[in-house]
Amino acid sequence: LNPAAWDVAQWTPRPAGPSQPAKWTDYTATVDFQLDSAAFGMFLRASDTSNGYMWQFNVTGPTPTLRLHKQVAGNYTVLQEVDLAPFGFTDASLLAGRHTVRYDVVGATIRTTLDGKLVSTFTDATFGKGYIGFRTHGCCGERGTVYDAVVTGADGDMLLDTDFASGRNPLTGGEIVDSTLVVSG
Repeated sequence: LNPAAWDVAQWTPRPAGPSQPAKWTDYTATVDFQLDSAAFGMFLRASDTSNGYMWQFNVTGPTPTLRLHKQVAGNYTVLQEVDLAPFGFTDASLLAGRHTVRYDVVGATIRTTLDGKLVSTFTDATFGKGYIGFRTHGCCGERGTVYDAVVTGADGDMLLDTDFASGRNPLTGGEIVDSTLVVSG
């Protein structure tokens, strides 16, 4: 071909890879976030928006809680409420600044570590695989800001490494604001 023939050429990208939920069985998810108001939930092992676990940090009561939910066919059940006050957290401290939560999801057990303190170890075998995500509800002005979310599979493969600074949102909701993902309503 001569150079003129390339003028009508079009780039054909590689097709997007298929979703690989099988890789999302055992993983470690580390999320740097800020609880902006009321509550902020994080989905674990969610196959879709109607099925999965949702661990919610809540500051609407006298002490902060970690509320563990299971959602099946869109219906939530509270599995457990963990009072975070014995771990040194207050409503005010959770509303002040950034925090890091780490979820170690192995087999039927989910271990939750908040700012370096193990606050929950919970076992339930309902969901064996699924993605992470974030959730707020409009009823109480719930809002959270995600600075970074990294998920590593049991085999060491990187399943998710967000780059909100690039303006790219790998999730289906939230809004990129100042290199963060803001989830509200």
